[in-house]
Amino acid sequence: MCHNLGVMNIADIRERSKELLGRIPPSAITVAILVLSCTAAFWLGIMAGRDMGNGAQNKDFWVEERGSEALGAAALPGVIPVAQAPVTGTPGVGFVASKSGKKYYLPTCSGVARIKEANRVWFATKEDAEAVGLTPAANCPGI
Repeated sequence: MCHNLGVMNIADIRERSKELLGRIPPSAITVAILVLSCTAAFWLGIMAGRDMGNGAQNKDFWVEERGSEALGAAALPGVIPVAQAPVTGTPGVGFVASKSGKKYYLPTCSGVARIKEANRVWFATKEDAEAVGLTPAANCPGI
């Protein structure tokens, strides 16, 4: 093998590379690849998050609110958590939703029976319910 580094052809470089890689344990190579790929994924996520946070340029990106009590009311501008929504209806009249749910129902719908009385939020109109981000329940006919 030629050891003159100034004049090496591709075959010499390949042999030299195999010789150098042969000295490194395979487990060390595996660990290095894992660490590098995890680091790259982490930083790509950070950069993507920064891009998403620079205003509303990307209309295809949305955030679903989950656990609004942990996020705080200001975490999602324009979205009022149901638990903090103003109660506009009279119990038994209008539309009902769960404090932690995303759907609203007529009081006669079967889904209402699964909502504990203490967790029920009442709305006078469907517009009031939709104003806080609720959608009509698919299994509730008549909405």
